[in-house]
Amino acid sequence: MAISRKRIIFYSLFTLILVVFSVFSLAYYQLRNLGEFKALAIEKLEELTRRKVKIGEVEVDIVRGLSIRLKDVAVRSRRAEEPELTARSVWVVVQLLPLLDKRVEVKKIIVQGLSLRMVRDAKGRFSLGDVKKWIIRPAESNLFKILKVSLMNQLMVEDGAIHFQDYFNRSPEDPLPLNLEHISFSVRKSLLDSPFQFTLKGEIPNEGSPTAFQVSGAFDNFSESQGFTGISINGKIRVHELNVSSFQPYLKKVLAKTPPGSWLSLDSSFSGNLGGTLKSEGTLKYSSNLNKNRPTLRDAHVPYRGGLEYKVSLNQDSIYIEELKSESGPFKFTAKGSLTNFLSNDPSVSFDLVTDSFLINKSIDYLPLKFFPEEYHALVQSRFKNGSIKIKSLKFEGSLDQLRELAQKKNRGLISSELEMKHVDWQAPLPALQNVTGTFKVNKGNATLHITKARYENQPITNVHGTINDFLTRPMVDLKVENEVEMSQFHETLKRIFKGHPLLDSIAVYDNFEGTAKVRLNVKGPLDDFDRLAITGRIGLKNVSLNEEGFGPRLENLSGNIIYSHTPEAAKRTDAYWIPVIKFDNLSGNFSKSAFSDLNGEMGFSNGEPLEKMSATYKLASSDLHYILSEDSEDALVRLKEGLDFISGRLVLKYRSQGNPAKPETEKEWGKIELKNLSMKYPDRLMAMMDLNGNLSYGDGKIRLESWNGRYGDSPFQLEGEIDRKNIKKLEYALRLNFPELVHTDLKDIPLFKDFKFAGPAHVSLNLNGNLDSFKFEHQADLTQVEYQIPGFMKKRSNALNKFKAKGSVLKNGGIIIDSWSYELGGNQVSGSAGIPDLDNPKYTISVASDNFQVYPSRQFFQFLDAEMDGALDFKITGSGNLNNLQDSKFEGEMKFKELKIRPKNFLSPLMVDASLIFKEGRLDIRSGNIKSGQSGLKFSGVYKRGDAPSLDLNLTGERLNIDELLPEPQGEETSFIDQLNQSEFFAKGKGEIRFDLDKLDYKLFTLDQVIGSIVLKNREIEMKDLVFDSNSSVNSGGRILIDAKGVGHFEGSVQARDMETKNLFSFFGNIFENSLSGDVKTVDARLKGSGKDWKEIFRSLSGNLSLDIQSGSIDMEKLKRGVRRLFSAIPQPNLLEKDASFPFKHISGDFVAKDGVFETQNFVIETENQRTSIVGTFDLVNNQMDTVVGIAPLAGLDRFLTQIPVVGKIITGGDEKSILKTYYTVKGDFNNPEITLTPFTSLGKRVMGIFQAILQAPQELLAPITDNLPKATQLPSATPADD
Repeated sequence: MAISRKRIIFYSLFTLILVVFSVFSLAYYQLRNLGEFKALAIEKLEELTRRKVKIGEVEVDIVRGLSIRLKDVAVRSRRAEEPELTARSVWVVVQLLPLLDKRVEVKKIIVQGLSLRMVRDAKGRFSLGDVKKWIIRPAESNLFKILKVSLMNQLMVEDGAIHFQDYFNRSPEDPLPLNLEHISFSVRKSLLDSPFQFTLKGEIPNEGSPTAFQVSGAFDNFSESQGFTGISINGKIRVHELNVSSFQPYLKKVLAKTPPGSWLSLDSSFSGNLGGTLKSEGTLKYSSNLNKNRPTLRDAHVPYRGGLEYKVSLNQDSIYIEELKSESGPFKFTAKGSLTNFLSNDPSVSFDLVTDSFLINKSIDYLPLKFFPEEYHALVQSRFKNGSIKIKSLKFEGSLDQLRELAQKKNRGLISSELEMKHVDWQAPLPALQNVTGTFKVNKGNATLHITKARYENQPITNVHGTINDFLTRPMVDLKVENEVEMSQFHETLKRIFKGHPLLDSIAVYDNFEGTAKVRLNVKGPLDDFDRLAITGRIGLKNVSLNEEGFGPRLENLSGNIIYSHTPEAAKRTDAYWIPVIKFDNLSGNFSKSAFSDLNGEMGFSNGEPLEKMSATYKLASSDLHYILSEDSEDALVRLKEGLDFISGRLVLKYRSQGNPAKPETEKEWGKIELKNLSMKYPDRLMAMMDLNGNLSYGDGKIRLESWNGRYGDSPFQLEGEIDRKNIKKLEYALRLNFPELVHTDLKDIPLFKDFKFAGPAHVSLNLNGNLDSFKFEHQADLTQVEYQIPGFMKKRSNALNKFKAKGSVLKNGGIIIDSWSYELGGNQVSGSAGIPDLDNPKYTISVASDNFQVYPSRQFFQFLDAEMDGALDFKITGSGNLNNLQDSKFEGEMKFKELKIRPKNFLSPLMVDASLIFKEGRLDIRSGNIKSGQSGLKFSGVYKRGDAPSLDLNLTGERLNIDELLPEPQGEETSFIDQLNQSEFFAKGKGEIRFDLDKLDYKLFTLDQVIGSIVLKNREIEMKDLVFDSNSSVNSGGRILIDAKGVGHFEGSVQARDMETKNLFSFFGNIFENSLSGDVKTVDARLKGSGKDWKEIFRSLSGNLSLDIQSGSIDMEKLKRGVRRLFSAIPQPNLLEKDASFPFKHISGDFVAKDGVFETQNFVIETENQRTSIVGTFDLVNNQMDTVVGIAPLAGLDRFLTQIPVVGKIITGGDEKSILKTYYTVKGDFNNPEITLTPFTSLGKRVMGIFQAILQAPQELLAPITDNLPKATQLPSATPADD
């Protein structure tokens, strides 16, 4: 039985082998036509792939079952020359039974050495086809057809690889590669109705070891009509430690930050329907810097390892996250959401996230937040810094592009959240809060907050409520805060808040606060636009103290309220009359010894411009005034304050101001100050101003002084006026100052008057208009009660009417212009103008004028008017020059003397002058001048020119000129005429000519008629030229005087007369010898010269010749004697004759030779019909000595007369005892008292005797009339011969 069984088994096995062999043989027979099969395979593959297919060798193989082996299969790419898919071998395993029926049915397909190359070009197109179509409409895609065929035929892949090149958003030279290697894939089906089992394994290359992945599962059977939609599938996916660096470019599109060295591991399961809904859940684990062999420093607050549990579902192109849980160190979060239409250009995204606390500065390092773009993290971190945030809810609903561009303003409203903050710092444009703890809710870009505590500009605040709308774009806030603050901290906060604001300067001037204040604040509006914020606040102060910049004393006990308002877009509301910002409500306080109250004010905007309004009442002590007064170096009033000490008194100031704090030039101030017994003084100058009372009001750039009165030193004064301060650098003022009783001692510190001494009270008023640099003035002074003097010039007594007025201006450089001035004294008034425009270059102009100036009343005041004077003057004089070179000054003008009566000292008669003078620069024109004195009447005109070479051209005409009246004799030690010439610049450098035409000229005892001639000055020489007397050309005379460089005068003079009557010659003596001598002058010739430093020396040095010859005339002895007596003043009065008698003479002649002042004659003769008299000898004019011999031939008729003539009478008669007949006398000695002795003829020297023998030859009878009347010889009285 057992053997039979074995045989049965053997035969059965043999039969089976035979059947199999027969089947294989039959199948092989059916497959013998391989070329036809190859063509069929190519046709089917090209139909499926729509690409060119190339197959190498084809053979029948039984190693893997009855199959056809296709070698070197290649599917060509449609966009490139290289094949898109290659395989070393493809086994198509067929079923045997169908072959018996001549049908080929594929049992499975085995692909060995598969290499699939995929490319995405720069436009995002895949080389395999439309990926979107694969997912959305898989049944319509070629890939579905290929997979369908592959799955239905149990596809197997051995040692496959996929190579992906991505050019999308890459440069053509640097595509992104992604490779899968050692891929094995199999689809099996154990039973006919069992599901397909599939397994996909492979490796992903990494730096170091590759990452293995595996996908396995099962899917249901499907038929030709079923398609993908009804196929259910489930499976698992495992990936172990995948280095994400290769996927970095793709992850950047999803994760904001993927640090290098990050690793992912995935353990997941999935289930669902192909082409329908697929669900997956699993765990994703991640870590960074997975290097266990080396220690690494990490931020303990940043998770570097964690896990993610998820439940998601996929429905075509939509992903739904049903649950997402993460735990990374202490950080946990949960989330849910969806991604729909993810294959579209802009898929939709929604999520809801809840997290634990995390560091806001590290937000990008936390996994759930990595999905937000970096810009969003940057935006959030630009709003919040430091501290931690716990997300109670973070929701988003929008498109993926909107999520990626969440930082853009249009997308920020798609997110809402509820945050819990701890110690977070807020950044602009949010309020700059620090260390914020509280809640922050955001819904569609709007936030609601409740801050339990925070700090603002280092100022602690609590209990802040409000909302912030659009906080990620343009935050709009509505916040309320109420807090009690330390003023020192709060002030620093205010300065930072108002940084860059026009009101900052008004806040920053205060510091060093002490005390507390209650603050209430409401804020509404956009935080990033301060101008559109509506802010209201109130600061309640009570007993606060502080310092103010530039203000010395500390402000104390400051109480009141400060109200702050900020109106939206105040700067743009240029039409708004008033928009308040800060209001001061009833502030009060004190400083030093002063106090203020009722301080009210506002700061805000008017018509778009910042405006500050303020009012207050100050009660100021004098000692505190220097704190109040301006220190602005550009303020001209500061110059007056420098060095000023306020001694006593006080003032009350009611103050009001308004202006733009950003434009100081717009500031306006108004106020009224009441002075109460205020006293002040400069310690080093001027007198003290004491007991000042009055009012001062200011405003609109003006200061008004009203009813000021007080004392300047010992002088009471009143002051009123106005000061224009529109330009503080250059004050304009109009002041009226009145001193009713100004005393001299109060002027000692005023430079202009410090040397002006006076006694008695002066009434002075002064009007000033201008500024401190230049001003106009109008000055009046009544000096009637004042006594003063200018030594050597004038002296004014009290109670004499005296007034002075001046009107002009002081220039910026210190120059002065006097437009008009007048000085009234004793009934006379002098007026004019003057100016020195520049003191650095002191050029000046001056004018002086007066009409009908009465001379006589001025004599009592002006000491230089020592002569008797009367009459009137008109004058107008202008001048210009430089004070540094007064000698170069130029004057011009005119002067008119009107019956000016002058009698200088020593003048014999007063002078009456009428003249008109015009002068300009160095030229003086004398027009229509008249001088009258007792005997003189003279008209004069001419031109005088000043300069380096002065000149004079003068014409004198008139009826009579008495030189003795105009040139009195010098008295005492007065300077001699030659010294005067030596001292005269005109004489030294000038030239000139005086032409005269006078009816009569008197000098000393000389009287000349019809005198014509000229006096010429040139080269230090004065010369008398063309002198004519009595219109008689027979008389020639002249003379000159030259003064050399040593000051010695050299005189020369001459007179020549011929053939003229004696009366014309005696006209030199005027009426002294009138009708005393007549006859014909045949010759008179006098030529004299001399040298000396004065006339006395010249007289002593006289030398020259004198000759005369007179014939046929008569002599009236009585008149002659009277003339001699007048000529020789020393002659005593003789006995009067009973009657005048004259007698004729025949001849008078003689020659004189002068040398060194001694005149010598040897032939002086007087011859009448009865007698001849001769004189021989010398006359020493230097020593007043004479030494002569007189010889007389008898002339008796003349003897009686001659005995009465001093000297000559004695010479001729020989005295009382001698007879004229042949009598000789020696006359010797002093001119005033000579010794006369009778000398016998024999005692005379031979020479003298010879002379007398020649001249005394006359008939004896001729001398009888004279000798008969001779008296007895007696001693003659002394006589003085004539000088001439």
